[in-house]
Amino acid sequence: MKGSAMLAILSVVGGGGLMAWAAYRSQHMSTPSATTQSDTNTTSFLSTLFFKEENNTMTVTAPTVKPTPKRFYLSSRSKSRMSGVHPDLIKVVERAIELTQFDFGITSGLRSAAEQNALFKDGKSQLDGYARKSRHQSGHAIDFVVYDENGKVTWGWSYYLQVSYAFKQAALELGVKIKWGGDWVSFKDGPHIELDKSVYPA
Repeated sequence: MKGSAMLAILSVVGGGGLMAWAAYRSQHMSTPSATTQSDTNTTSFLSTLFFKEENNTMTVTAPTVKPTPKRFYLSSRSKSRMSGVHPDLIKVVERAIELTQFDFGITSGLRSAAEQNALFKDGKSQLDGYARKSRHQSGHAIDFVVYDENGKVTWGWSYYLQVSYAFKQAALELGVKIKWGGDWVSFKDGPHIELDKSVYPA
């Protein structure tokens, strides 16, 4: 049977035909005179797609196993920074670290009015801590930082967007309503997660 005819059969029978092709080739490899140039070219092409050669024999290549996603864990520093934070938000953080594609750490949890005011004066917040209070002051918010593939701190928006998905999925699983600062319109705050005020008033 010519290689072109065999390929026509393969197009009909699909994956099972590959085994038939392998059997056919193994039977005819010992008789070079019966192998045409067309057969040789076809075999070489199929070998690059489906087979590996070992000791002049062909075997089906095992599929590549997708690596298990890396698991991340909250550091003791991150845990300590959540002291005084609402238990429901802590649960969301603990679940998010299990779901996230990128590692993150908690940088801020509960704040005093003075600490909030200092951030306001530095232009890092629109809330002064007195006339306009932050959700941090009541323990209803946390800030986080994301680490890239090399374990380095990153401020790239795409990383915070990816981690926000982990927070939202965690909140959904736990039945806790949250808000991500990156969804705000007037002042986007990518590193910020807070409990929904409609459910968790200060």
